[in-house]
Amino acid sequence: MKVEKLFLAPKTHRSINITSPGFGIAPFPNGLQCSKEGFWIVDQCTDEVFLVDFSGNILKQFVTESGNSSGITIGDNIIWISNNGGPRERISRSSDHIGVWLLGVNDSTGKTVYSYKYNEELGFGFHGLEYKNKCIWIAIPAEQSILQVQLTPFKILHRFSVKYERVHGIALDRNYIWACHVIDRVIVQYDIKTGDALEEIFIPKSDPEPHGLSIWEGYLYYCDAVSGWICKIEK
Repeated sequence: MKVEKLFLAPKTHRSINITSPGFGIAPFPNGLQCSKEGFWIVDQCTDEVFLVDFSGNILKQFVTESGNSSGITIGDNIIWISNNGGPRERISRSSDHIGVWLLGVNDSTGKTVYSYKYNEELGFGFHGLEYKNKCIWIAIPAEQSILQVQLTPFKILHRFSVKYERVHGIALDRNYIWACHVIDRVIVQYDIKTGDALEEIFIPKSDPEPHGLSIWEGYLYYCDAVSGWICKIEK
């Protein structure tokens, strides 16, 4: 197994008003979704969404009404984002959503077109997202589980427990779902029905940490919200 560093996620080109020293210097990509155009990336601290090509050149960029964004996916021409509590390390905005929300935003403007608020007592909130057949799969670290939910009305259809703690990015792959576990630095392939762990890919400490996750043309890609790298895994 080899991890290839592709490029650093884009820095903001806007005035976001990062409040903590050291923040705003580097990008903080926390969610990643591959598409035919390239990578959709959501920044954890600025809560901006970027669409970049496979070389890292910016094609689209917009601010969202999310806060502490932790996952991103696409479906029905909507960008779906996990709003994980509220703004982190930036000045609050009147449009911010406080708490654990699933947001759907316009794929050009960032305007919210769908919102659902989940259990307020949920610890780490929503993280990785994947869209398929008008349903969304959601990684929930505090519950150590992955959910499949229908959107209208919001309803849990399926749930399974995961093997390791702090589940983050997820990627659907036919009858399987890959999931990042940040603390153990492992990406696990789970059976989508039973939740059985079928394959494990451990990321060396010398490589960027796995946070957001996606799959494209048979390859897994991940982003690291700490170092800012977008990476490709070659097994």
